[in-house]
This record gives sequence, C-alpha cells and structure tokens, in this order.
Amino acid sequence: SDLGVKVKREDFSNLQSVTCTIKGEDERKLPKPEKQNSPPDLKFLSDLHSYADLKTFLDRETLQRKSDRKSAITRKLKQDEWKQLRKELLSEFSQKLPNKSIKKSRKRLREALV
Repeated sequence: SDLGVKVKREDFSNLQSVTCTIKGEDERKLPKPEKQNSPPDLKFLSDLHSYADLKTFLDRETLQRKSDRKSAITRKLKQDEWKQLRKELLSEFSQKLPNKSIKKSRKRLREALV
C-alpha cells in the first residue's frame, strides 16, 4: 500500500516564468477585444406565413429552449419574457385577418429579439 508515501513531483514554478517570457511583455499590456453581441439571425421570420407556421415555430423554439437555451433563437429572452411573448402572439392572432396577424407577429418577434 502506498498510503502516506511522499511522491516526488516536478517543480512548476519555473514553468510560469518561461511562459511569461514566451508571450512577451507587449502582449499582456494590450486590452483584450470585447466580445461583440451579434444580432440574432432573423431569417426564420420570412418562413412564417400562417398560424400553423407560427404555432410550429413557437413549439419548436419552446422545445429547443427546454433542451439547450444557448442555441435557441430566442436565447436573449428570459423565461418569463418568452412565456409572455408566446402567450401574446397566440392570443392576438386573428383567424379573420391572417395576413395582418402574421405581419404583426413577425414584428413583435423582431422587436423582442433585437
């Protein structure tokens, strides 16, 4: 049994100073570029042509958010914001005026995501 036996390990204190000299002093002084928040891809809006398309998108997006929110189109929205938006889109959709309703729905989605 090796319990309690001291193990000889390499000294890594020299390694840190070596990496600092490899990188150089100038590189550490430069400010790191900040990550740009790229706007979400809104191409999916052009695929919404009917109530069925809207409902399908909302269902798929809900499933996507449940499994992996970071890769969802609506990742910017918090959970309560997403639920509210989804509820409003479905309730405000008028079957009598489908073209106007789908246009309004696209506008609401665009405004929420940008």
